[in-house]
Amino acid sequence: MVAVLAEMHLLQAQGELTEINTREVQDSLLAAHGLDNTAWTDAIAWYTAHPGTFAGIYGRVVDTLQVQQMLETEADSVMKMPQVSMLPSP
Repeated sequence: MVAVLAEMHLLQAQGELTEINTREVQDSLLAAHGLDNTAWTDAIAWYTAHPGTFAGIYGRVVDTLQVQQMLETEADSVMKMPQVSMLPSP
């Protein structure tokens, strides 16, 4: 559930920034996790009825997204580093 929720948040953010059809992408994302819209709706309803459990799951979602952001920031920093040649100077 953590992975699905994290990916859903990223999808929603991307949808706000672009013109992608988030419904189609959401359906594809759910299918990749073995879910359909009915199962997704049922899961959200269950977690909503169990807020303590939902809060614990969301803590892990936030952690997952923070780690992903950190890794992407580090990757961007590495890509922007000046290239250093390992060849001897002439």
